[in-house]
Amino acid sequence: MSMDADEFTNDTVKLIKSVLMSKAAEFSDKIDKIERKSRDDESYYGYLKFFLIDCGCLCDDIITAARNDAVLLAFVGARTLVEDNINSNYLNFKGTLDERMKVSKDWYKVSNDPEAIKNKLDGKSVKERAMVDDGGKQLYESEYAMLCSYTHGNAQRSLLNVQSHRKLGAQKVMLASIKAYANIVASIAEIIGEPAPTEELDKVRAYLDKYKNKVTEATLPIDLEEIKKQQP
Repeated sequence: MSMDADEFTNDTVKLIKSVLMSKAAEFSDKIDKIERKSRDDESYYGYLKFFLIDCGCLCDDIITAARNDAVLLAFVGARTLVEDNINSNYLNFKGTLDERMKVSKDWYKVSNDPEAIKNKLDGKSVKERAMVDDGGKQLYESEYAMLCSYTHGNAQRSLLNVQSHRKLGAQKVMLASIKAYANIVASIAEIIGEPAPTEELDKVRAYLDKYKNKVTEATLPIDLEEIKKQQP
């Protein structure tokens, strides 16, 4: 590929650290200023901050793993981050504060109950939560499905044994993580009634456009003999 890998990495790191995480911290500070009248309020706003802070840390960790050639770990992390994206979209889809608080209560219950089914939230599977709108459906059928191929041990994982596929995979998973976290930050902004982070989202769109051909839509030929050579 005729692309400077350092340029791509620098653009990616700049977006997460200087743009998205910075805006997320701003929204987190605004959430801290919202009055809490009950423990349910505290739990709900804590849930919103989880998306801003914990998902930002996960996105940063994914990028760090990919940069350090821990590519499969980056794929596993990205699958989790895209599920967080599905969950933030699902929460945003809920039309009232009471509905959203109900989801947050269940999130805490699932988090703290060792016998709870961990992939269910608000009584719904990941797929059911994704299918609430066209955006969630597309996310589930594209990014989430692709990443599950790696986390569930499908044959695609063998491609990461080939250095050229490993390099492209690292770039794809970094880009997917930026996109997911940007969506999360935008969802939380809408939920708390803040203006959309237009400037930040424009920078993400410019990044996605810049690397559309060289990363998002890039493919490599599958050489089965080369894969066999790389396997232990």
